[in-house]
Parts: sequence; structure tokens; C-alpha cells
Amino acid sequence: MRQGLDVEGDVAQALSPPPDTIRWLVTALWFLGSIGATVVVVVVALVARRFRLALELAVAVASSWGICGLLAVVLGADGGRPSTTTLDGIDLGFPLARIAVAVAVASTVAPYFSRTARRLVLTLVLLATVSAVLQGSGLPLSVLASLAVGWGVAAGLHLAFGSPTGLPAASDVVVAVQELGLDVDHVEPVVPQPWGVARFTGTLAGDVVDISIYGRDAGDAQFLAKVWRFLWYRDSGPTFSLTRLQQVEHEAYLDLMASNSGLRAPDVAAAAMSGSREAAVLVTRPPAGRPLADLDAADITDDLLDAVFDQLGRLRMAGIAHGGLSAQTIVVGCDGQVGLRGFGAASSSASDDRLDRDLGGLLIVLALVADPPRSIDAAVRTLGAAAVEAALPQIQPAALDRATRHLARHDKKLVGHLRDLTAGAVGVEAPKLAEVHRVSLSGLLMAIGALVGLALVIQEFAGVDDILATLRTANWWWVLAVFVAAQATNVTQAWSVMGSVSTPLPFGPTLALEFANAFTGLVAGTVGTTATIIRYFQRRGLAVSVAVSSGVLVSVATMVTQAAMFTFSALRSRGDFNFSDTTSSRGGSTGGGSDATFLLMAIVAVAVVVGLVTAVPRFRRMAIVKLQPQVTAARDNLHELRSQPGKLVRLFGGAAGAQVLFAMALGFSLKAYGTSLPMTELIVINTIASLLGGIAPVPGGLGVIEAGLIAGLTAAGVPDTIAVAATLTQRMFTCYLPPLWGYPTLLWMRRHEYL
Repeated sequence: MRQGLDVEGDVAQALSPPPDTIRWLVTALWFLGSIGATVVVVVVALVARRFRLALELAVAVASSWGICGLLAVVLGADGGRPSTTTLDGIDLGFPLARIAVAVAVASTVAPYFSRTARRLVLTLVLLATVSAVLQGSGLPLSVLASLAVGWGVAAGLHLAFGSPTGLPAASDVVVAVQELGLDVDHVEPVVPQPWGVARFTGTLAGDVVDISIYGRDAGDAQFLAKVWRFLWYRDSGPTFSLTRLQQVEHEAYLDLMASNSGLRAPDVAAAAMSGSREAAVLVTRPPAGRPLADLDAADITDDLLDAVFDQLGRLRMAGIAHGGLSAQTIVVGCDGQVGLRGFGAASSSASDDRLDRDLGGLLIVLALVADPPRSIDAAVRTLGAAAVEAALPQIQPAALDRATRHLARHDKKLVGHLRDLTAGAVGVEAPKLAEVHRVSLSGLLMAIGALVGLALVIQEFAGVDDILATLRTANWWWVLAVFVAAQATNVTQAWSVMGSVSTPLPFGPTLALEFANAFTGLVAGTVGTTATIIRYFQRRGLAVSVAVSSGVLVSVATMVTQAAMFTFSALRSRGDFNFSDTTSSRGGSTGGGSDATFLLMAIVAVAVVVGLVTAVPRFRRMAIVKLQPQVTAARDNLHELRSQPGKLVRLFGGAAGAQVLFAMALGFSLKAYGTSLPMTELIVINTIASLLGGIAPVPGGLGVIEAGLIAGLTAAGVPDTIAVAATLTQRMFTCYLPPLWGYPTLLWMRRHEYL
């Protein structure tokens, strides 16, 4: 280790610092090739409306930055190197996140750019790596490691998402098929391309053929897909094939099984490895006709719908689940006969769930191209009411292939409306949807947010060496006052909820609802809290629309009172905050200054987001679409409450009282450790921290609110140790402990049928 550092040090000292005459150029290249190149590439992707590419770039940035952060945590700030005074002025960190991010972004976007643009971006990034060594931003091995991290992340993304360079040329496809003894021409790629296999069309002796090329990475692609489905879905899909030849043989076998079952299915012309052994090739003659997607609505008759479900019925009798029925895989001949193609995701000896998922997905597919009641009637006529009833829980987007699922998103009410119509046609109530996911996206994000929040909390409170000693000095009478003030916020919030509807609500159960939401908000976030409130209103005989508008009105009242109280308090306390002091420390690390920097950066980020939403027409339209229904609901609800001033007093008074009590809880926490701040300053600090916590995708604002409170308190002149201790005390009774009594309250409300 010592010898390796000496060699690196000799190289770094020989190159750094650069001569004064070119130092400006080195600095410029370091910036342009790292931050500049990254920002430009991301902006170009967004301007070009290549949102999938922009998503890949975001994943590349987050992944490379995360890997570098993890290595920094494992190896330490100096990269695990022994301390030395011979390398003063040279960053010993390992690896360099800026280089890793730039390389990951440049390598990810390279296949999408023209040769000139690709060379320009890669040249800038390589010049930045050289500049990093020249100006002492990193040692040579650190730079090389950063290159490896960035390249590895990009390679993983190309494997996971695919890239334009992964598609073989048409001439290569012709050669591969010729090696199987077949002469094809007019070879063209299918648009869009599926994941993990290259699909082409061509002609063979005048007949149209489908050509599937399973290349060297097809096995890896299927493995990743299998792992993804296993982690995300309860049913991980067709049986895993170890090799690309097995994948081709599986698809060919399902084609043959479908044909032997009386279906109009693809005829297998060849299925083997190419002569060069570079790819496995499947050549099939699909059923003659046009895809269902190319037909006009007038061409989709009842007889045609019956024929489609007849083909599905034959599949079900043979125990075959297609796994990818869509308007592209259903083929209609000139004589009206229906055929199926695309058996790559099919499975034999399929379970009832897979067979029902095919039927549920087919009902959605036909609802997109034909009148839903006609499709439902055809399904009942052909397959029977029992089969349709069994498929009801599977009428959901998860039963569709990716392309059809994207089409269904344009009409968000279609799937639910179709399910209700189908249930009515077979004379049953719409059942609960089948649980096809192991975890929900919201649950996963909540779990990730909780872990991030917990890490932030630990980081905030672990940075002060004498925090325990400070906590031991607490005046327990003031701690009791913190507890009382924190729980009293539930009373004022219950008043606000009671004032949000014209119908009288009982105080006790409404107060219990607020206590219960301390638990539901932690485990299920805003979605869980909203569902609990809606259920409570339904039990009181109110409509769902009233419950939703009530929740919106409470949020609006809270925002209005927060804004008014913050404005007044900020004007009264202007000049009392100082964010420039960065000299204080916590156990040797930056203390108040770092928190203040975080707070200012967060405020700037919020301002940038608001500015983008305001200035960019597309973002502004999206915001209007999202917010206009809520604003309309709140306005209509307010019109109903105009004749009941007592309700308005409860609505806004309860919201204002909650803000005052939260600030009082923070003030009592300071009193517990022998210091205090004016109420106006406490309101400013609490409001800013609450705003940041509400924006952050973290349950209860864990970590974010703590950082905001500590930053505000230290900026107001509170010593670091007391600021941390007071924040911990206040959050203990407003966030950490309430779920403990919120859960039994939730059970009590269910037991007494309030929920």
C-alpha cells in the first residue's frame, strides 16, 4: 500500500500543479468535461423528448454517485491510504464521483448520438480525467477507478434497458438465416423492438416470415428479466432457459403445440444455432393476415370477436398461456379467420392464474379497439360465464404486455369501467383484484424513503459527541410540556377536519382518527392516510367526493395559515438568523454551517422547481392538470361553508392552532435545555422544516425535518448540542413515538366500526 502510494504520489507531484499559463485551461476542461458534459447531455435528452433516455441518464447518475459514496464510506475519506504530508493539495479521495458520473452519462448516451457528437462528449470527458490529475483533484488510480465505475454502470444500463447498438444489421440477419439453409430477403427490424431478443420480418419464397435472433446477451437479458419478475411479481413468468438455443427451442415448441391444438399459429421453418454459433435463430411463417391493430372499428364484427375468443379457448383447453396477447399478436385473415403469433413468453401446462390473466388481458385489448360490452358478450358466449367470472380479478394493467399497458394509460378509467361492466354481465360484484405484485411501487418507495430518512436521522444525531450528556441535563417538566403540546396538535387538527364539511362530525372519533393517522401515515404515507379518512367519512354517511374535497380543503387551510403566519413572523424576526457562521463543529465535523448550507440548498432547490413549473409551459400545464381539480373541489366546499362561519373558524383556527402548538413544542424543547427563542422565530423555523419535510419523498419527513430544525436553530444562535438535543426531543413526541399509540387507536376504530 505504501509503495503504491509512493508511485502514485510521484506521478501526481510530477504533473500537479499545472503551469500558471495553462491553469485556466485545465480548470475549464475539468468543469466542461465533468459537470458541463453531464448537464448538457441531460438537457439535450429532455429537449429532444427522449424521456426514456433521460430516465436512463438519471439512473446512471444516481447509481455511479451511490457506488462512489458507498466506496467512500467503506474506505474512508482518504480512500484507505495512509496519511502523508507529501501530497498536500491533492485530493486522496477514492474514487472521484464527478468523473464516475460523467463517464457513466457519456457512455450511456453514446449509442444514441451521432459519431461526431459521441466523439465530442467522450473527448471532453477524457480531457476532464486528465485535468483531474493535473490540477490535483485526484490521484491517477482514483481517476482510473472512477472510469471503471462509470463504464460499469453504463454497461449495466445497456444490458438492462438495451441500446441502439444491440440490434444486428439486416445483412447480418440474412447471413445467419442462410447458414440454416434458408434464403430470405427484404429483412427489416420490427418497431418497437422487444427486450432481450432482436425481431425482424422478411420474405422466404414469397411468404412473409418472422425472424428472431437470440444473441450472446439474450441469456443474460432473460436472466435479468426473470430476476426482475421474481422480485416484483408473484408469478415470475415462463420457465427459465439457460442458453439462447433453449430459448429458441422453447418458443418453437410452443408454436408447434399451438398448431397441434387446432390454432392458426406460426409454422416453424427453422430453429437452430447459426453456423458461426454467434446467435440462435428462429424462423416462422406467421398466420396470414393483418394485425388486429390495423383494422378499422367497423371491421371488428361480433363474428370476429367470437373467433378471437375461440382461439383463446383452444389455448386454454391445451393448457397454454400466451403471456403476450395484444392487438399486434392477434392476426385477422382476409376470410375473417383469426390467428395468433408471438409465443416467446408463452408457457405450457399453465396454471389457472396464467390462463385467467390471458383472458383478463384480452378483454382489455379488445376494449381498446372495439366496444367493451360487445367484447364482454362475445367472451361470455364463447367461453362461458364461469370462465369470465374467474378472470375478473385479472382485469388489470399487469395482465398486459408493455406496449398495450402504455396504450391503456391514456384512458385511466377504461380498465376499472371494463371490470365493472364484466362483473355486471356475469351477475356478480366486482371482486378484489388479484395480488400480482410482491411489493407495490408506493410501498417500495416508502421503504426506501424510510431507510433514507433513518440514515439522515442517525447522521444528524451521531455527529455530536456530547449529545447524550446534553440530553441528561433536560428539565423533565419542560419535556412533559413538549409531550402535551405535541399531542394537543391532534385536537386542533381534529377541529380543522370537523370544520371542513357542512355535516356535523363527532369530536371523539375525529380526534381518534388523527391519532390513528400517526400510524397509517408512517407505514402507508399520504395514500394510506387519505384512504383512512375516506373510509371514516363513508362510515359517517358521506360520499367519497366529500371526503376527498374535505382533505383538500384541510390542506389548503393549512397552507394558507402557514403562509400568513410565516410571512408575519419572518417580517418580525428578520435579521435574527445568521447562515454564514461555519465555524462551529460537532465532534470535529462541520456543524451549524453544514446544516445551514443544507437548508439554503434545499430552499434554492424548491425555488428552482417552482420556477420551472411557472416558466416552462409543459410543466405548467402538468401542474394545472394535477392541481385544478383539487382547487375546484376546495372552492366548491368553501362555497358550501360560507353560510356556516363557525365551520370556517374551526377549519382555519384549527390549522393555525396546530402550527402554534408545533412551534410551542419546539420552544418547550429549548426550555428543557436552558435556552429559548421568540415565538416568531420558532414559527419560521418550524414552517421551513415542515415545508422541506413535506416535499421530500420520506415518510414523516424523517431526517429532512430534523436537518431543517437544527439548521434553523443554529442559525438563530442556539448552540449545536442544544439544537440537536431540542430537535430530538421535539421529534420524539411529534413523530417517533405517536405511531406506538396510533396503531391501537386504529384497531379501536375498526372494532367500533368507525373505519
